[in-house]
This record gives sequence, C-alpha cells and structure tokens, in this order.
Amino acid sequence: MSKPDTPCICCNLRPPYHMYYDDKPFQTTHWTHPTLAIIASAKKGCVYCRFVIDAIRYFEPDEFPVGISSFLSPSGGCSLRVDYTTKGAVGVQVYTHIDQEPAWPGITHGPELSPSPDSPQAFNFIQSCLLACNESHKNCSMPPPQSPTRLIDVQPQGLDPTYVRLVETRSPPPSRADPEAQRATATFPYIALSYCWGTGKTLTTKTDNFSALKAGFLLSSLPQTLQDAVIMTRKIGQRYIWIDALCIIQDSPTDWEVEASRMASVYQNAFLTIVAGTAAASDEGFLQRAHLSTTEFKKPFQAAWPPPTSTSRANNMSSQERQKQNKTILAARLAFSDLEHSHSRTRDKLQRIPNPWATRGWTFQEQLLSTRMLLFTGYELRWICPSASLCECTYLQQHQQEQSDEARMDPLARSIFPMPLTKKEVYDTWHDIVEEYTTRSLTYGTDRLPAVSGLARVVRERLSNIQTGSDGRPSSSKYLAGLWEGNLTMDLTWRARFVAGKDSTSHGNAPGSAGSEYIAPTFSWASVTNPVCCRLSQPEWTQRCIVEDADCVVVGANPLGRVKSGFVTLRGHLQKSTLLDPYQGRGDLYYTEPPGWGERFKVDPDQLLEEFDVSLSSSCQDAGKQAQMERSVRRMRCWAFGSGPMGVENGTPPRRARSGAEVYLFLLGQTPGSRINERVKLAVYFIVLGLSADHPGKFERVGCATGEVDEGKLEELLRLSSRESVVTVV
Repeated sequence: MSKPDTPCICCNLRPPYHMYYDDKPFQTTHWTHPTLAIIASAKKGCVYCRFVIDAIRYFEPDEFPVGISSFLSPSGGCSLRVDYTTKGAVGVQVYTHIDQEPAWPGITHGPELSPSPDSPQAFNFIQSCLLACNESHKNCSMPPPQSPTRLIDVQPQGLDPTYVRLVETRSPPPSRADPEAQRATATFPYIALSYCWGTGKTLTTKTDNFSALKAGFLLSSLPQTLQDAVIMTRKIGQRYIWIDALCIIQDSPTDWEVEASRMASVYQNAFLTIVAGTAAASDEGFLQRAHLSTTEFKKPFQAAWPPPTSTSRANNMSSQERQKQNKTILAARLAFSDLEHSHSRTRDKLQRIPNPWATRGWTFQEQLLSTRMLLFTGYELRWICPSASLCECTYLQQHQQEQSDEARMDPLARSIFPMPLTKKEVYDTWHDIVEEYTTRSLTYGTDRLPAVSGLARVVRERLSNIQTGSDGRPSSSKYLAGLWEGNLTMDLTWRARFVAGKDSTSHGNAPGSAGSEYIAPTFSWASVTNPVCCRLSQPEWTQRCIVEDADCVVVGANPLGRVKSGFVTLRGHLQKSTLLDPYQGRGDLYYTEPPGWGERFKVDPDQLLEEFDVSLSSSCQDAGKQAQMERSVRRMRCWAFGSGPMGVENGTPPRRARSGAEVYLFLLGQTPGSRINERVKLAVYFIVLGLSADHPGKFERVGCATGEVDEGKLEELLRLSSRESVVTVV
C-alpha cells in the first residue's frame, strides 16, 4: 500500500504511518496547534490543512478560532475540536460520504444523519443495530424472557389498532386457600420504556380503573411520550411493552413497593429499552422532534478530493491520492465529542444537547440495568449493548475499536453486567453509583432509596456470590439505607458536596426528612439532598474502629427501599472538639483542632449546621430534677440564608453554628498520606457527631473531617487525647 509522503503538522489527518500501515496497536493520535500555524501550513501546500481551514471558515465565518485540535482514531475517524474565545469548543467530524470511495485508506464512511427520529433513515439505523446485535454479538445473547407482572399489549387480538390493552402475565394462585401457591407465569419478549414523568397529568393504572384497562383503552388517551413508545414497539415488531405508569398500580402502596423491588429484573430481561431522552415530561413526545443537525446546524461542508492542485503544492499526498484527482468527496460536519456522547449527569454542564432524561433519579438505574438501549437524543439515535456503543454520526464506532470489549460501555454500566468482580470492585462500583445518582433530581424526596433499590439488589447479589477468607464464608451483604455493612467504615466517609446559598438541607423539620416524612438515618447519604462524594483518594484503607451492631427498619414490601429508622453502633476513639468558622457564618466549611493534637482538620458539614440545647437525661422530669443541659450541634432544622432566617422552630430562630461550637470526632480509619522529605504522613478520617435531641444518649451525624498527622505520632495522640467509647449514630 502506498504511503503519504512527508507528514505535515496535521499528521495528514491520519494516525502515524508506521502504526497505521504495519497493523501495530496504537491509541488515538492527538495534536493541538494554534490556528495561525494551520493557516501557514496550508499556504505552504498542505491540502489537509487547507481543508481544515476552509471547513472551519464555512461553519463560522465571523469568528477566528484560537486553536484547533485533532483526534485521529485507529478506525480512520478524524474529529476536530475548534476552540473559540466567546463560544467555547465546537466539534467537527471529517468523513467521506457513504456512497463515495474513501478519500484515503481508513477514512470514516459517514452516513447522513437522520432528520428526525421517525424518519426512514432513523429506522434503518435501528434495524441495522438490532440485526447486528441479534446475529453477531456473542456477548449479547438474550436470557430466556422473564415477564414482569403486567405488560401493555400493543397489538391486542380482537381490537383495532387504535386500542391497546393491559395484560397480566401471572395468573391467580390455583387455590384461594393457598395464597402462597406458585403462580402460573406466561413469558413474552417485551420492550421497556425509560422516560421522564414530568408534573403534568397522565393516565395511570389505579385500583378503580384496573379492570377497564385490561379490557382495552384508546392509544390516544395516553400522553404523547407513551404513544410514541407504543408506535416504536410496533415498528420494531414487538407486541408488548412495559411502562411503569401503567404496569404498576399507582395507588396501591403494596403493589408499588413489590414492583419497585423487581425493577432490576424488569430492565435486565427486556428485549430492548427505549429511552425518551429529549422529553422532559410524558406529554412532550420524542418521535416528532426534528434533530438539531436539521434545525440548527449548517449543512455539511463538502470538497472534491483530492483537490485540483499541482504536485508541488501537494507534496504530503500519497502518489495514489495524486492519481485520483477529484475522484471522491471529502466532507465535514458539526458534531459532538465524547462529552456529549456521555449520559452522565455530572458532565451535563459541558453538553449542548438537551437531555432531561439524564437529570432524573429514577432513570439512572433504568440506564444501568438495561441490557440493550435505544436512545433518542436531540442530535441523533444511539444504541448501547454489552458488545457495542453505536451512534448515527459514527463517533462511538470510531473510538471503541481501540478499547477492549468490556470497556466499550459506560464504566458504570459495565460494572453492573455479570463479570468476575472482587469485593473491593463491587464496593467501588457502588460508590460510583451513589456519586452519579445523587446529582440527579427526584420529584418526591421519599423516593431517595427506592429509586436506586434495583441497583442495590444487583450489588447485593454480587456480594453474596463473593467468597472471602479460607473459611469460604460469604461477604456481608446487609444493606443499611444506602450503605453496606461489609464496607461500613469506609462507606461512612461520604462527603456532601455543599453549595452555599442553596437549599442543601434535609427539606424539613428533622434530619433525614422530606417535609414531615422520614427518609433515612443521619449516617446515610440518603438523609441529605446534596450530591455526595464517596470515593477515598487512597485505596489502602485501615479501619480504626469496630462495628458492633447496625440495622435499619424497612417500611413496606421492598427490603431495599424506604426505612423508618436505623442505627449503627461503633466502638473506637471518640474525642470532643470545637468548630472553627473561617468564613464567619457562610456554613459550607469549618475546621477543627482537637485538643492535644496540634493539627487542624478540615470539616465538611452535611448541610447548614445550628447550635441547640439538648437534655443529657431522658428521665429528669420523672426524677423531679432539673434537666442537665448541654449545647451541641445538629443539622439545621430551620435554615437561614443571607442575613435573615427563612424559618423558625417552636418560635425560635435557628442559631447558625459558629467558632466554638462543640462537636465530637469519631475516628473511622486511615490511609497513607503525603511524604515530605523523610516525614511520612497518615491521612485520618473522622465522622463528626452531635448529640441527638430525639434519642438521648445517642448521636447524629453532622459532617466528616479529614487531615494528616505524622505516622509515628498517631498512636500516641490517640492514647493521650481520646478515649475508647461505644457510640450509636441514628
């Protein structure tokens, strides 16, 4: 094969020659140059640099970019990132039309993007993905169908196409005298829908309309998103679809809890999950929206290739390319990079495609639990399965070939799929899940634990299958309102990502509550509405306390769902200390200097904190004695922003915790710290506690504290300044 001659600063828009032509492994080639350097190279005769400059001027004639970066993938994909002073980064994809001869060996063949989700081009993409997955993806063999309790029949016999019907897949028990008898279950392949409910009215299954929906109802009675899902299910050739609003009896707490606990199996066993990514509410729909490539972007830039030019001005072209003067068309189009191809809420601020689906709490576990997903985004359609991640613009196809099979999916999604995992990897996966999940929003605060219970079920199954130690005993898989008993001391080091000036409290009159409803004990991240960080920077964790007991009391039929109480009892080093408030009442950061330590530790509060007076005796009135009072710190029950309070409790304005407020530090563990010359440090992690007003003699979590001490001093400091105590945190 003929090689291009001397490469230009643009690498001739392809990876290095010896790697590309000798079939050696390599990663994506990346270069960045000032725009003026690319212009100068074009003037010297580089036809590739000339193409880049012409394409950029076509898309943005009125602004001069400050720099241009290129990403050249092994599959021949060429993506440009153009940086502007005012509008930021813009992506440009270089490709050859699908019906044209490649401009050079390996250059991406790019199909035209579909104008809308209901266009023939879009459906061709769907069919090609399904065909490839069904016929050639060894890792995507679908398990035998296990139907949910109920499904929607989109092609019911005896009814015309304007009707659909709710069907039960599980027949009643054979004997009323034996309600626990095995139910007969019919199995059907089915589609699952992942979407945003929104706040508008929607048809739902309730006790009083259950029989009517089983008899059949008009498709037009459904909100548009659900109608679109039914239409797509029919086009794909499937008969059944699972939609939570219709397949769960919404006014039956028992049915809701039971079905919520089965969410993992619903999405894992679905033939395909349809994701209505562009609809913020169920009445918006997702099929009739024109893609941004049609409504907001210029048409692709096109140029004859190779360009008509003298040999002297194309000295970096291969001889083969010179012989094919004007034989094909080289094109460039505005596109989106890997950031926009991500479905992570934490990266939404970098995305320019509206994706309300990626901001909702319930949709997160639906994303990770689905075996195969078809995503409808504002720019294009995308496909994700265990073997491949595909998109219409081919960006994902270009960049997945340099990855292993297991690395082609979203890192979180990969961790949920069955594969050998160590205990540490399972816990690390859970920490990733919590960090992403807590960035998302929920309409009801009481859904904080139920909306992630499907993922918790999968993690619990993984933990129960992992054997540890020579005795072969399984790892503890006890679930404690979002934490795991087998990793409890490290799980307790979660840190709230506090945002000053925003309502980052617990929504109500008591810690861990939403309005008047209890959510979780204070030791759980679920007790706050903030996003949280769970992962420690160092993996070498040494536990410095003993978990003596821990439990949560579950409400309802979902063992991984809502709780009404919980506690952890720990034995270890406890020390009284005071807060230092460097920002005089801002409330999002404190420090503490435990007496005798000579060290300052950073304190991250779980939310705004207040001081209050707490009785140290639960029976003072019975004894006829005056209660002994102590001032302590707790999460603010009535919060204040700016200069004035927003609420009061029992007629008393809250007193923001300031310097001198007393707290308790309980040592959880340590990791290796920094090394300065010959001094070796240890990083130490404390849970910060305040006395509980509601549970005398017990503590409530108010934050966490971290810092470093000299390795040789820690044991002496603990011996002199703290005492071994048993504490119960509620």
